[in-house]
Amino acid sequence: MATPRSTVIPLIAEKIYYSRWFSVSQDQIDTFAALTGDNQWIHQVDAECSGSPFHAPIAHGLLLVSLAISLARESGALADATWVLYGFDKLRFRAPVKTGTRIRCLTTVQGVRQLFGRTLLSARLVMEIEDHTIPAFLADCLLLNLGQTPDQ
Repeated sequence: MATPRSTVIPLIAEKIYYSRWFSVSQDQIDTFAALTGDNQWIHQVDAECSGSPFHAPIAHGLLLVSLAISLARESGALADATWVLYGFDKLRFRAPVKTGTRIRCLTTVQGVRQLFGRTLLSARLVMEIEDHTIPAFLADCLLLNLGQTPDQ
């Protein structure tokens, strides 16, 4: 049995981890809407015809947050262990993400501390939109390490 990594987490504070670019598809938006019951017209394929101020369907904010955490893991910002979302100190949506847009997550580890014998990581997540200067969102995120690696 592998040793839990809650005490041995190789994290570098203040280093920025860049994820790969990821295209947000209408199918992902529709699936998220079906799963959450959030079927607002601004997320639907005919949003442009319905007078959307965004001139196209846009992704749900919480879909983007979910993708950001996944992209942060892929970028190497999170040690290979079981992390659960503990909360947000700040989350601000700045710009819409239209169907077909490419995004990436910039993750900065801001700190690590112990909480109830587990590791609590504080990270800044910035969801960039390709060819835009304003990010989709900024979030100060807290993740709790359960101390288990994927092979446990």
